Amino acid sequence: MALTRGWHEWDWDGAEREFDRAIELRPGYAMAHFFRGHLLVMRGQFDEGLAAIRQALELDPLSSAFSAVLGWHLYHARRYDEA
Repeated sequence: MALTRGWHEWDWDGAEREFDRAIELRPGYAMAHFFRGHLLVMRGQFDEGLAAIRQALELDPLSSAFSAVLGWHLYHARRYDEA
């Protein structure tokens, strides 16, 4: 049943609170920054989301997944030169 739910039914605010709490508890955890950034971009908050993904890359500069998703989000934010 959960797979049929639309994005509009997701608890975006709750998810953001949980990512914020994870970062508060473990500021150096790159995945928390990454997924928080991904969530924010999905909500249309490009500047804050991209900054969070960049923070994740600073914490884990060798992550090809973080780099790829950053490029993808930059493209969708129409920041082609940065992508």
